[in-house]
Amino acid sequence: MENCLKKITLDMDIDKQNIPLVIQKLIIPIAAKGHLSNERRCYEEKRDWLGELEEISAKTALPDKFEISLGNINLRNWRRKISAEKYTNETLGCNLSSLISEVLKIPATWAYIRNVRLHYEW
Repeated sequence: MENCLKKITLDMDIDKQNIPLVIQKLIIPIAAKGHLSNERRCYEEKRDWLGELEEISAKTALPDKFEISLGNINLRNWRRKISAEKYTNETLGCNLSSLISEVLKIPATWAYIRNVRLHYEW
């Protein structure tokens, strides 16, 4: 990161620009990683989400070459209301792959309540 910041400060083309930085902690996934999005390219309604899952190889802890679609995650509060606020200070976990879509409804609900479009990666 130090080398990257030095290069940015020495670049005369961008020396007067404000450049936002996002720094994330590296976390090695145990069993899977994936994406969850309600971006406009995925769905018209902010309550509808598209999920994808990348399986992790047990030998290398790296993603395999294939993705599994989690399909649509559609929030319909008249069916079952999810209280996302009670999970804001907890780690979300799932030990059964068939329930991943249900667990992902929690962060999806959090974003929907705030009326935003997001792309989550985990």
